[in-house]
Amino acid sequence: MTACSADWRRLYEIFIPVQQSRYCIFMATLMHWEAVMACAYITDFKSQLDFKSQLEKESAMTNVMKQIQASPETAMWQQLENVTAVMLGVEGKDTFMSPMAPMVDAEEKIIWFFTSKDNKHYGSIDGGCQAQICLANEKDNFWACINGWIAPENDRKVMERFWSAKIEAWYEHGIKDDNILLLAFHPEAAELSCSTTSMLRFNWEIAKANLTHREHPHVSTQTRISLVS
Repeated sequence: MTACSADWRRLYEIFIPVQQSRYCIFMATLMHWEAVMACAYITDFKSQLDFKSQLEKESAMTNVMKQIQASPETAMWQQLENVTAVMLGVEGKDTFMSPMAPMVDAEEKIIWFFTSKDNKHYGSIDGGCQAQICLANEKDNFWACINGWIAPENDRKVMERFWSAKIEAWYEHGIKDDNILLLAFHPEAAELSCSTTSMLRFNWEIAKANLTHREHPHVSTQTRISLVS
């Protein structure tokens, strides 16, 4: 082998590993960017799904607002049936409200509450008094303030109708417990409010109001109703 051939061989042996190394780096870089693009595509696809979900939620929210405008009393009773607790305050008994579980009889238009005769807030209600209920349903962005009359009415049939394991847990002797006090709340008037939960619609209404200066943003509805027939 000539000296020239040996030199070319040494160059070849050096050149090939370098090229292979560059090729590996190139392929690794290519795979990295493919992974980045795939993640970007997945993120974009997820954003599209989130956008679709938001639009569906917006549609449902619009229905609640439309229901309040069309039949506010019906909307109120339906929302009362969908919550597990409301805030109840009674006139002249305390400056604070307490959370209570409402037992809703929409047909008779009565909201029942189970409490006890030794309850510091409600046990001393004798002949009845004015009271107020505050309701908040975060899922639908629905709020209500309901005024009415509350009085003790230990109706056995009503007790049996609404009695459950959750209620029984509060009374040592179950439904026969002498400490049970059943309160009947008769709604007289209410103010209902509902707003959109869609940031898309909210931001659109804010931008439109700022640009046109013609009207306030349409992001909520509010109405006051009488419940006395």
